[in-house]
Amino acid sequence: MFLSPQRALENFLKDSFGELIENFDSNQLNVGLMSGSVSLENLTFKRTCFNDFILPIELRSGYIDSISIKVQKFEFRKSIFCT
Repeated sequence: MFLSPQRALENFLKDSFGELIENFDSNQLNVGLMSGSVSLENLTFKRTCFNDFILPIELRSGYIDSISIKVQKFEFRKSIFCT
């Protein structure tokens, strides 16, 4: 079964950040494969996201309106799709 690059990245992010982000879905993800840009929008942190760390912190709420990441094309292909 072939996954589109967007779907593969979405699955990677869900696996990596699923314990931190509340209800992550594809509508929050924008990918520009040719430009190497990835943006995430409207992310809400789970209140339990710091529980695994030994920190004197209790998260009451956490929200990211927008975050953009620029990845060089070669590194992008190598790190996510050629594992």
